[in-house]
Amino acid sequence: MVVPPGTAESRQQKEPQHGGKELWRKRHLHGFKENKAKDSIKQSHSIVSQSPYVQPVLQIVQITFKNQQGSQTSQSTVADRSRNTVTYHITSPSNRSSVVLFDSKHGFVSYKPAEESACFLKKMEPQDLEHAQLILNVSGYREEQALLQNNKTKYLREFLGILGRRRVNPEGVGHAVQSLCDQIPIYWAKRVTGPGKHRLIYLCIDICFPSNICMSVCFYYLPE
Repeated sequence: MVVPPGTAESRQQKEPQHGGKELWRKRHLHGFKENKAKDSIKQSHSIVSQSPYVQPVLQIVQITFKNQQGSQTSQSTVADRSRNTVTYHITSPSNRSSVVLFDSKHGFVSYKPAEESACFLKKMEPQDLEHAQLILNVSGYREEQALLQNNKTKYLREFLGILGRRRVNPEGVGHAVQSLCDQIPIYWAKRVTGPGKHRLIYLCIDICFPSNICMSVCFYYLPE
């Protein structure tokens, strides 16, 4: 006999009575959770399987290293592929932070020392572009790739002379430098061989690159 839907008899056929009814509900709920868990596992697996082939727009990597003086220094690296920039935030043991910005799009390196209310700007050289592109072009740049092999680390020093009377027009340096140096003066700097006997080093910023090179960038004012 065909039982019309919606009647008491049809409900009895769908849901067992008493203890059987409760068991039916538990099995139904367990089956729903199991299916949901399987969907979640598949989705997670799909994300992991695609990750080696997808370059994230923004990546942040943090490392800790010792500079040439042996002081513990922490560094945070932000690679922004949408703007073609790499930004280093270097925090000294005294908890003061300096910023170094590599802007490959506009061809500038900008330094914002913790001790100064000013930025120093230089034009990118081939080695600067190489340091930036090493991070921007590598798929899946990870923290373990940034960790330094201390026994193989090269420690170098670069001197930059500050042209104190040559202020930079912010309108011609791009948005990234403008944002970093907002409301403070920007001065041109250029690479030089050294300060000489009559010039004192003004300040230094220690920065480490994924190529296992640590650079101490030291500034001093050029004669007017």
